[in-house]
Amino acid sequence: MSAKRIPFIFLILLSLVFAGAVNRALADAAGLMKQADRLYDGHSYCQTEQLYRTIVENYPNTDYALAAQRKLVCVLIGGEKPSEQVDAEFNKLVTDFANNEQLPAQIDKIGFNCRGFGKYQKAKYYYNYVIENFPDNPQAIFSQKDLVKTAIEAEDATAEQQALDELKSKFANHPDLPKSLCSVGDGYIKKGEYDKANGLNEYIVSNFPKNTYALRAQKNLIKCYIASGDDEKTNAAVLKLANAFIDFPGQWKVVKRIADMLCDKRKFETATGMYQHLIETYPDDTDLINWRKGLAIVKINMGDDAGVQKILKQIITDFNDSPQLPKAVFQIGEEYYHKALKDGNTGANNCFSKALIVLKRIIDEMSASAERRATVYFVSAVCYDKLGDYAKAAEHYEKVVETCPDYEFAWNAQFMAARYYEKLGRSGDISKSEAKTKSTAAYRKLLAKYPNCKAARGVRIKLSK
Repeated sequence: MSAKRIPFIFLILLSLVFAGAVNRALADAAGLMKQADRLYDGHSYCQTEQLYRTIVENYPNTDYALAAQRKLVCVLIGGEKPSEQVDAEFNKLVTDFANNEQLPAQIDKIGFNCRGFGKYQKAKYYYNYVIENFPDNPQAIFSQKDLVKTAIEAEDATAEQQALDELKSKFANHPDLPKSLCSVGDGYIKKGEYDKANGLNEYIVSNFPKNTYALRAQKNLIKCYIASGDDEKTNAAVLKLANAFIDFPGQWKVVKRIADMLCDKRKFETATGMYQHLIETYPDDTDLINWRKGLAIVKINMGDDAGVQKILKQIITDFNDSPQLPKAVFQIGEEYYHKALKDGNTGANNCFSKALIVLKRIIDEMSASAERRATVYFVSAVCYDKLGDYAKAAEHYEKVVETCPDYEFAWNAQFMAARYYEKLGRSGDISKSEAKTKSTAAYRKLLAKYPNCKAARGVRIKLSK
């Protein structure tokens, strides 16, 4: 080996050793940071303070040191330490890390923490510090936005309006203005100030009609109209969402969320329009089966059984080979089941019966997984129970175990099958001796297959008598 190559190899080895040492040091800093953060979350401020100081002193000029110094300021504020001490640590932060590009964002986070402590004046100070000292930094607009949200939380209407006006004027041409205004609107919604939220969201839609956040603003308008019970404005805003935003990427996701929200609020007529819009506008989308399913669920709640059957037929025909089919059909049947539970249906021609008709199609016509079929049998068993057909209930509980022994509720199904054989004996539908034989066999099967299940101890005691 030549003499010239030795120093070169030595330098490589030295650099590898140094890199390893740096990585170990950073790993140590990360560990300390996690430990300190856990203590901080538990409000153990004294211990947390010492750990953050250790990180700052032992790992200078690292991002861990920057974050620790910022969190140290927050610890002192949360621990009600004297303002002189807080100011000293803050000055150390802005001095020692003056050239770190993350500094403005770290200062903004102090403001966020102050809001969490309910110290709104302090939050305003830190946000203003970013705005005044880093006016050209990308963080400045977000600190201005956070000033508005601070005033909203503090219920300071004058400061709120001033900060909002400055957000609009100072950052009029900033690409993140629509995003920031949407965030302020979220702050209004959180406080239940729907009129202010609506005004701001209408401003976004009108002034930034092609911006991505205009779509979000339109969605928020609808949310507010729904929350305030204004059906007329809800319908108008829904119509605009469907038509004016048709070319926006992701429009269908927003429409779907609104449709689901309308269903939750039992505004089924408007929800129907939303689902029909999705089906007609995006006929080749992979989620078409779910939109049709959603429309079927709406029609169940509207009492339109003929409409449900029409959609069900379309789904089964058009998606016969889709792996999504069993789940979609199950959810339609499940909706009938939930409606029956909610409405307290009784009698032969009720929603339990309708659920059974839908669920039976999965068993008879579809290639579903063992777990899906077990779920179908389980829900069917409950439906038969509610209809008073205990023999069918027992039969379907037994089928749960036969179909998928490892199913989450298989042990419960086996236990219920035994109980229903006993019930059949008490009702006189089968003889007491037959009921005894069948229930005992079912209980023994439970102990054989699921010896550690929740019902096992009670069943052992029962069989020993």
